[in-house]
Amino acid sequence: MNLTSKKKLLIPFLFLSYSVLASTPSLGIYIFDEYQNIHNLLKEKEKEDPKASLLLSNAKLYSIDYSPSSFIRTNRPNPAYPTQQSQDGIEGYAVVTFKINDDGSTSDHYISDSNPREYFNEASLESAKNLRYAFGQLTDKREHSYRFIYRLNERSRKVPNGYFTCLNLIKQARFSEAKDCSQKRKTFSDEVVSDVYKVITAEADYYLGNKQEAIDALFKIIKDESQESFYLKTLAIANLTTFLFYEERFQEIISLENMLDQIRKLGYQEQLIDSHYYLGVSHFYSGNNIDSLFYLKLSLQDTNCKQTFRLEPGESFINWKKNSLYRLYPDKICYSDFYARSIKTLEAINRVI
Repeated sequence: MNLTSKKKLLIPFLFLSYSVLASTPSLGIYIFDEYQNIHNLLKEKEKEDPKASLLLSNAKLYSIDYSPSSFIRTNRPNPAYPTQQSQDGIEGYAVVTFKINDDGSTSDHYISDSNPREYFNEASLESAKNLRYAFGQLTDKREHSYRFIYRLNERSRKVPNGYFTCLNLIKQARFSEAKDCSQKRKTFSDEVVSDVYKVITAEADYYLGNKQEAIDALFKIIKDESQESFYLKTLAIANLTTFLFYEERFQEIISLENMLDQIRKLGYQEQLIDSHYYLGVSHFYSGNNIDSLFYLKLSLQDTNCKQTFRLEPGESFINWKKNSLYRLYPDKICYSDFYARSIKTLEAINRVI
């Protein structure tokens, strides 16, 4: 099937809102049982493609414990946020890999992935010594990984109130006023604060017709290695993937996959709902069916309260309850239109795979 045919297949579902009926399948972790052609493809590829195997499991994507695994975490260490990074508004994550001993304790810890730089390595390594696990099933494989996440509260992300003032003008389609609003404020000495207003300027420029200029400005922000604000890059990439999708520049969206992966490891699932959906559709248009299904499943997970905020073994119930939208929407989907969009897209893909 060529790209034109694929676009005709999916585009009717991309920009519409849908009501989610009571018959909507699985409020748990989505495993594609309802779609026979998709399920058959995944079964065919599961031995050679780890993503296909993961998609057939009941695992939560981007789990901090890298499930599915044979181990059940029985506690959740909470390392202290490094003071300097907190003051500088820097967020990040560090993945610690280790051996699980017979008694469930851990040893031989080392950092297998971290971003940005090495800011959170020391605190994560120290905290990982307190990790404890039970054996879900007997296994000789004892190596496991855990991701420590360091996220600031909204007031500590160095996003000034003026940003939201300008953003409201965007939402009201007052784009020239929004651009003026942001340009009056972007001359801050603090790079994070200044670049936040550049995101608003880029949004306004795109809708005023300066599309390439807007796209170039957002690319510049996310490619700036000296810029260490994950939140700022989240704002930039969420707009960038949207604009690229509108322009049907699907390969450029796929080129952002690694950055989206890094941001999702830190969280920000709500801000990336559209980005992951557009990435999934872009992979489908490019013939990468397994990658497409991965991000569409992630889109379903992140728009569904019971999936996104499912309490994992060892997590703090108090923290989960405090942060979870599930407390506001019991037994419902938080983002029904977005969830239904992904359902409709999967139905279309299942017809042609």
